[in-house]
Amino acid sequence: MQKRVSFLCLILFSVCFSSGCLMLAAGAGAGAVGVRELTDAAVIYQGNADAVEKTVRSALHEMGAVVTETVREEGVSSARRTLRGKTYDHEALTVDIEPSTPSSTNVEIRVGRIGDKSRAVEFHNKIQKYLKPVNPGK
Repeated sequence: MQKRVSFLCLILFSVCFSSGCLMLAAGAGAGAVGVRELTDAAVIYQGNADAVEKTVRSALHEMGAVVTETVREEGVSSARRTLRGKTYDHEALTVDIEPSTPSSTNVEIRVGRIGDKSRAVEFHNKIQKYLKPVNPGK
């Protein structure tokens, strides 16, 4: 019996994490289940990487986030940079900024250790007050 329960728990755990969603039990014995989408959110904005980075930093600041580290990839062909910091409520924040073309830049935001897409989208909504996405609505 114990092997069967362990096996079922393993299958349930695998299904939850392989689908990109984490199922959370709400309350002991209450039987309620909530679903939270775990991932990053990426948007391609019009503008070169330097201009986009400056605007992203301003938007993060407006939302109470603090950038504590900037990592730039070494190399002639790469202008990728990563901003690391904390949100106003002390969640980990990672923003990857990488040129897509000379006039467009991909911005990928992760909030929390495993990513909270709805929180990342909040940051993109703030950024979109200042920058125009390349393909809005997609």
